[in-house]
Amino acid sequence: MRILRIILAAVLFVACVFLATANMHEVTLVLPDVPVAGWPQMREVQVPLFVVVLAALMVGVVVTGLATLFEQLRLRTNARRARKECRRAEAARGALERERDTGIRESEAVRAELVQLRAESADLRRELDKTRTDLQRAREAAARAGQNAASTPAPGADSDPAA
Repeated sequence: MRILRIILAAVLFVACVFLATANMHEVTLVLPDVPVAGWPQMREVQVPLFVVVLAALMVGVVVTGLATLFEQLRLRTNARRARKECRRAEAARGALERERDTGIRESEAVRAELVQLRAESADLRRELDKTRTDLQRAREAAARAGQNAASTPAPGADSDPAA
């Protein structure tokens, strides 16, 4: 693309040079009646045609250059704004990722604590079941001891209460 521009510019330059050398005769340039300080009041100016053509070409180059400059400024401003937004979005994404990672670590810690609590709960349940079983056995033993005590006479007591 750059080579194409260079070739096009060279062709236009050569065409302008040929146009300037071929049109050496003078033309009348009519100016508006605007008083300019230091200039005599002239309405008409005699100049060679190539000066008019080259001046028009230079005005076109300057106007195009200014338009390109303003477009570049607008694009750079938009690019700068987009970079700021991108940095802000990346910072927000990083914060969210850190928050997610913290949440994952916290949930892993909660899971580990839950596993530990479940193990402790199972141990307490087994201990409670053992205690209930021991209590039941103790009640049964006490009940048997009470029955045995009621069925066996006490030493020194008469076996016949009616006599």
